[in-house]
Amino acid sequence: MRVKLPRDFKPNEWLGAMICKIRNSAVGSQLDDAKEVLGELTAINEYSKRYHHDKGDDGEANLIDDGELQSFIRRTLAVTGGF
Repeated sequence: MRVKLPRDFKPNEWLGAMICKIRNSAVGSQLDDAKEVLGELTAINEYSKRYHHDKGDDGEANLIDDGELQSFIRRTLAVTGGF
């Protein structure tokens, strides 16, 4: 998202903050165009949040399912090229 909209997102902004900016953007702005992918961005963010740290809330390591990861990779690539 930083590459696609470099003026709108700072290098240290996480996807959750980007989603918030998109959600609250003015009608007609460049970020407003990204609202069409807000649902996918939110799903991608929820998925990726599970792996920000080595362990989950229960203290157990989060195992990555290869098929699920590949699905989210495809979804991410589709979103970044889709608006």
